[in-house]
Amino acid sequence: MHNGRFPLSRADPYSGLSLITCLHTSLKAINGILISMQARPNLKNLMAAAESTMNHNAGITKKVFFIMFLFSLLCTCREANAGVFSIKPFLTLEEEYDDNIYLTKDNKVDDYVTRVIPAVSLDYKTPIWDLTLSDTFYWWYYAKQGTNYTSNTADLSSKLTVIKNFFYFDVTDNNANVVLNPRGPSTTSNLNLNQTNSNTLNAMPYIKYQVDPATEATMGLRYTNLWYNSGTNRQEYTGLLSIKRTFDPKLNASVGVEYLADRPESVEPNDDQTAVYGSVSYIFDPRTKFEGTAGYRWISFSGGSDYDKPVYDVGLVYQLPRKGQIAAKAVGTFTASPEQGLMDTTREELAISYGEMVSIKGSIYHERDNYFQIGLTDDEVGGTVGLTYTPNARLTYKILGKYEKDKYQPQDDKRDLYSVSTGINYKLTAKTTIGLSDDYNRSTGQIESDNYTDNIVRLSLTIALGSGTPPSPL
Repeated sequence: MHNGRFPLSRADPYSGLSLITCLHTSLKAINGILISMQARPNLKNLMAAAESTMNHNAGITKKVFFIMFLFSLLCTCREANAGVFSIKPFLTLEEEYDDNIYLTKDNKVDDYVTRVIPAVSLDYKTPIWDLTLSDTFYWWYYAKQGTNYTSNTADLSSKLTVIKNFFYFDVTDNNANVVLNPRGPSTTSNLNLNQTNSNTLNAMPYIKYQVDPATEATMGLRYTNLWYNSGTNRQEYTGLLSIKRTFDPKLNASVGVEYLADRPESVEPNDDQTAVYGSVSYIFDPRTKFEGTAGYRWISFSGGSDYDKPVYDVGLVYQLPRKGQIAAKAVGTFTASPEQGLMDTTREELAISYGEMVSIKGSIYHERDNYFQIGLTDDEVGGTVGLTYTPNARLTYKILGKYEKDKYQPQDDKRDLYSVSTGINYKLTAKTTIGLSDDYNRSTGQIESDNYTDNIVRLSLTIALGSGTPPSPL
């Protein structure tokens, strides 16, 4: 989400602290938010509908907002005009025809699907608090089946300065749909097939200490709560320490160590992880930049087994003329899957983009997911290509193609996935856009469930109730 510059007072936000002043300022800010919401009855309905779909993760989100509210009472001691609040609601209406809603080879079931997708983005900024939130609520109805479903995606980011130049508190909360079994059939349109709702909360208090003008030490604790509507919930507790050195405007480097206690809420064994790493960022010239982190991670499971490997995240970006770039990236990391335990993931990707009125994007990649706790490995090789043509400010043509080849071990099963998407968007007014698109997906493989085709024709209308760029509906 884009964060612009805001006119803020230059007075020290930490001068003249008093609880009454803090409370008065916070109540004025909250009152302004309530007045803004009352002026938008559609937004109130949207938020009520979105809240009704949230179960366990709603409680988590409410706790996060409550924590941030308490911090705001103690720390946001400014005049009311010191912070700027903005809210941008959007509404998308879609009608589509899907010729294979269950992604089956035989006995296909088609249906007409109606979707209502309200969304909102929010920004609140003060000299010591930066809060952003984007939330999209999905409601869709299958006419022939007579059934409806709801889902929700959201991103929250809060950065709070508790003690100036010393103590900070960051919170992120992400709610999304994730694929349960990567080997099973799924598409980005069929949100209720082989997918589940997921919520990831990160809360991190940390200290930054300026050792000297060029050296900064960071020490903190991070709490992670990973929840699935259907999957293995887990909690993680991480302690970390790093030292960063700025050698010149082009070069900075850091070293760090962290300890992580992973506690899944299932039959999976607990594990403790220790990692050491080093990072480098170097700007070769105005067009070329390198960023890289490399280290080693050790995992010890409560059952007595161990696992270790190098971890890395390196990337090189070269800027081309006309808003283009070439980017090469390689990642090796550990992540938690919804149902298959921890996985050792490596990914290499080369991507290129070029052009403005006619924009071309393409990528090739390789990814390997090693589910080492259960002895499964998924290999994926693929590529994407996209073309966007914008002849004028109102009209946009898009076409996107993707190919993916999967190989599953130890069964040695193989699968090929093909997808082609085409679309036309036309701006009726500055805040209203109409779109027509067609999405075609094809899967072929050795397993019966891997053989299917699916075609979706969609008509959409997006209304921006405020200023800004609406989020992508799907």
